[in-house]
Amino acid sequence: YNGTVAGDSTEVTVAAADLQGLADGSSYTLAANVSDAAGNAATEFNGIPFKVDTTAPSITSVTASWGTSLNGTDINSDGTVTVVTSGAENAQAVTVTLNGKAYNGTVAGDSTEVTVVASDLQGLTDGSSYYLVANVSDAAGNAAESVSWAVVVDKTTVVQTQDLKKGWNLISL
Repeated sequence: YNGTVAGDSTEVTVAAADLQGLADGSSYTLAANVSDAAGNAATEFNGIPFKVDTTAPSITSVTASWGTSLNGTDINSDGTVTVVTSGAENAQAVTVTLNGKAYNGTVAGDSTEVTVVASDLQGLTDGSSYYLVANVSDAAGNAAESVSWAVVVDKTTVVQTQDLKKGWNLISL
C-alpha cells in the first residue's frame, strides 16, 4: 500500500476486502517505510502489532435475585442481577436495562453482579411485566447477542388469618 507524504505524514487506505482476508485470532504487525526524493530509505518502522478479533462474546445466563416475579417483599431491598459471559475480557462493561434505566457492571472472571436499587424496584407498576435486558461487548467491540429476562411485578401481599372455628383463610391485600 502506498501513500504520498505531505506535512511529514500520510494516510494509506487498506481495502475492506484485504482486511476481511485476515484470519480471526491471528496476529499481524504493521510495518511502514519511507524514502526521500533522492531515494534514501529511512529506517523501517515495524512496531504496531495487532490481533484480528471478529468473534463476538456471549451471555450464557442472566439471573435475578428475585427470580421471574417481584413480590411485595422483594421490592423492599436492593436486587442483584448476575450476568455470566463467555469471551468477554475482564474489565469489559456489562449493561443491564430494566424499565428504561441502565445499571452497569464490569466483567471479572466471566461474570458480574449488578445492583438494582430498591427505590427503582418499588417504582415498577404492580401487575405489569417488564424485560430486563443484558448487553456486553468484547475489547474489540464485538457485541454479544442481548439476553432478555421477563419480570412480572406482583406487590399484592397475602395475609393468613385463622378463624379458630373454621381454620385458615388467605386474604389478598
